[in-house]
Amino acid sequence: MDKRIQKSKNSIINAFLEIRAKKPLEKITVTELCQKAEINKSTFYVHYRDIYDLSEQLEDEVVDSILQSIQHPEKVFDAPDQFTQELFQAYQAKNSLIRILFSDTRSMLLPQKIHHSVKDLLFSIRPEYRDDPEKDIRFTYQIYGGYYAYKESQQYNPEYTISVISSLTRKNM
Repeated sequence: MDKRIQKSKNSIINAFLEIRAKKPLEKITVTELCQKAEINKSTFYVHYRDIYDLSEQLEDEVVDSILQSIQHPEKVFDAPDQFTQELFQAYQAKNSLIRILFSDTRSMLLPQKIHHSVKDLLFSIRPEYRDDPEKDIRFTYQIYGGYYAYKESQQYNPEYTISVISSLTRKNM
């Protein structure tokens, strides 16, 4: 990629994250973002349709990064505690971005995106799970239940929280 294009994108992303850390997505304007990034609006529109497109692309990058860090997604049922450990360590590694991008009205999107993405990946590895309602319910419980326990336990040591969630997953799955 051309260095100027990459520099523009980096400026947009950095400005967006700085503003987004302080404001809800719905309150951010392209004009405000462009002023902060020191670019023209036309430069912004070369890369993104609108503020929501930018946010969705960044969210998807975080989700992809989380998924790439899971070594064995097929272990979701065979070794659910190991899967949970890997998933939540990936959450922890991206915690600052998660707190910025998935806040306010977008807070429900991370577990939804993770759920759908891991489910698609899991079904590609284990197609026989696709029509198993028990596996589907267990998986949904594991993703959403674990995520909300993690999110609501931010005041505790992250490693401790992850170990407790993994232990609960092992017992319940």
